[in-house]
Amino acid sequence: MLALRTDQGVDVRAFAERYAVDFLQMFGSVIAEMRSAGLLTASDTHVVLTRRGRLLANEACAAFIATPSAEAV
Repeated sequence: MLALRTDQGVDVRAFAERYAVDFLQMFGSVIAEMRSAGLLTASDTHVVLTRRGRLLANEACAAFIATPSAEAV
């Protein structure tokens, strides 16, 4: 989740190569929730915190960590 705090955000392909898991699929519900709250943007290649998301980065990261499917990674 440190990558989420960077300007580039999470590189979805790099995540898949490292963990053999589709980030967008695994965290789809969290991504949708965070997008609707205006905390992040997502594309086919990256998930990035918005300006508002950077201010609330701890909450955004906690949502990903609290996801039951995150235990698999």
